[in-house]
Amino acid sequence: MSRKGLVSLIVLCLCISALYESTTWPQLEKGGGAFEFLTLLSLAVTITYIILSQNASSNWNVKYIYPLASNLGFQVTMGYWSAKLLGVKSYERSLWLAIRLHAIPYLYLLILDSHPQGSATISVTITVAFMLAWCIYVDIIIYWNWGNNTTSVPYGTLNEKTFIERVVWIAGFTILSCSNYIILGIRNCL
Repeated sequence: MSRKGLVSLIVLCLCISALYESTTWPQLEKGGGAFEFLTLLSLAVTITYIILSQNASSNWNVKYIYPLASNLGFQVTMGYWSAKLLGVKSYERSLWLAIRLHAIPYLYLLILDSHPQGSATISVTITVAFMLAWCIYVDIIIYWNWGNNTTSVPYGTLNEKTFIERVVWIAGFTILSCSNYIILGIRNCL
């Protein structure tokens, strides 16, 4: 096994253990469960990318899955650590879990498994489509459970917002995700 393959296997194990540990959160017992958390979806996309990249050298995986995993990883990493610096409460139980959820996957994609920047159109389109699907999913869960106190938006800052205000926040998350394309361009210039 190559050094890159070994590192990929270690990162894969860390990501899977973080995903497993995160799905035991009491907050996931309400509403839509784990899929309401963009962090866990981002981690699942990264795990999928790592598994596919180890089993097949497919241009499709690099062209579509890598930009999505990288963009979501950037958004989750920047969003989480920025909120942490601002003192926003999070669900993590330990710093080690936070690092496995919000640092290792993105750093792996950015540094250890880097690829050419690729098409901006594909990167933005696939990210916007994913974020739109996620936004619709979360709002369907909220609509189905409206008024019975069984669910809430996974991010506390959005709980008291209207649909339009939530869409604006999600648009901000999406713009943050898509801005990773610029980071990849800078990385490739170094």
